[in-house]
Amino acid sequence: MRKNRTFLAFSLLLVASFVLGACAQATPTEAPVVPAEVPATEVPPPTEVPLGSPEMPIVMALAPSATSQELIAGGDAIAAKLSELTGYTITTTIPTSYAALVEAMGSGNAHIGWLPPLAYVLASQKGYADVVYVAIRSGSDYYGAQFIANVDSGFTSYFDAAANDGAGANTADAATALVQFDKKKPCWTDPLSASGYVTDPIIPNDNVSVAMDLPEDVRAKIVEALGTLASTEEGITLLKDGGYDISGLSARDDTFYDQFRVYLEASGIDVTTLVK
Repeated sequence: MRKNRTFLAFSLLLVASFVLGACAQATPTEAPVVPAEVPATEVPPPTEVPLGSPEMPIVMALAPSATSQELIAGGDAIAAKLSELTGYTITTTIPTSYAALVEAMGSGNAHIGWLPPLAYVLASQKGYADVVYVAIRSGSDYYGAQFIANVDSGFTSYFDAAANDGAGANTADAATALVQFDKKKPCWTDPLSASGYVTDPIIPNDNVSVAMDLPEDVRAKIVEALGTLASTEEGITLLKDGGYDISGLSARDDTFYDQFRVYLEASGIDVTTLVK
């Protein structure tokens, strides 16, 4: 009996030691360390690249109506002068056709465009471009169709460029001049070139237009710079040598083309059908 009591007491003592040991291990000796909150890093919003900067230059598109080499040289010289006057970075491009030139003005691939009249009427109709200047040639901002032949072809010119104070004049009737082209094979110009298809001097000269979505402050500086360019001898030389034989710029707005649009409507010409 005594042995059983001794064994029971020993067992209770052993269990108590396990319980106390477990409690001792479960009781933390130190308070838990709570990590400090790390403030979130604020990411600055992306900086918008301004139009006219080296990263986003203003693009001046030239009508592909002269040799590429001549246009590139002349256009780059004009762009360099406009960059000097405005502080903007201005580059040049030559679209592959008049239709491509129109689409460049609407797609944001061109901000300034040298547009022939039919191309401008189409660009204006689409809401892509707005005229600011019209080129002056031979003292006028209008012209008619011209038939051009190689100087060594044997054709006779019936046009006096010095007549009418430089505006020019025909020296024979059309029948006399055009009979020379009988049985000859002509090269036709771009469908959007009015001078290839209209016989009367009612065609507005090529113009300088700006994209409709060009910011107003940028537009104002470009217009001012073009006016300055056309008012100096250096600028006139740049324009004349730019590939289009321009002798000046006349400030105009879209109403300058109203009468031309009347002629187009009367002739049944739809400029949208001329683009392939």
